[in-house]
Amino acid sequence: MRWVMRCAGASLLSGLVVVLAATPAGAKLSGGCTASGTQLQTGKSYDAVTTNFAKIPRAGDVKWKGSVPVPATKRRAIGEVQVKFPWPVGDVEIGNWGKDGKSTGSNANAGTYHYDFPNVIAGIKVLVHGRDQEPGGVLCQGSVVAQIEGTSPLAWASLALTVVMVLNLSLTIRAKKVTP
Repeated sequence: MRWVMRCAGASLLSGLVVVLAATPAGAKLSGGCTASGTQLQTGKSYDAVTTNFAKIPRAGDVKWKGSVPVPATKRRAIGEVQVKFPWPVGDVEIGNWGKDGKSTGSNANAGTYHYDFPNVIAGIKVLVHGRDQEPGGVLCQGSVVAQIEGTSPLAWASLALTVVMVLNLSLTIRAKKVTP
């Protein structure tokens, strides 16, 4: 009976790992906005309306541009771009505007963003999401799934731990009760 409890516990733990590591949903863009980027090292361009998935190098530069469907006057919009990492990291903000109370200045913007992710998150899929909102006005939101190229060293550690756990489980099941 005890081995049944251990198997059930191992199954529950495995299920939690799968749920917590599930990949995020695909791309979307709402509010009549436009957003696109070109990963300069690979030369690949991505449009937020048509791109569901982007595989990017661990470090590089993205030339980006975006716009919102409002007149080109000084605006009091608030917005940000974040990368949603799995637990325990969570959302990491990579850019924001208007949070300091200053006007954003226009209805479009462009620039180049340099990034350098640690090797430990290579291979995982993350959700990059952003929003631009005017008080009482247009709300634009968008997201795309990105995967960092490479394999994380944690993947090998996880594989080794899985092998040890399976061996432990098999030895536990095979153990016979010794009577005194």
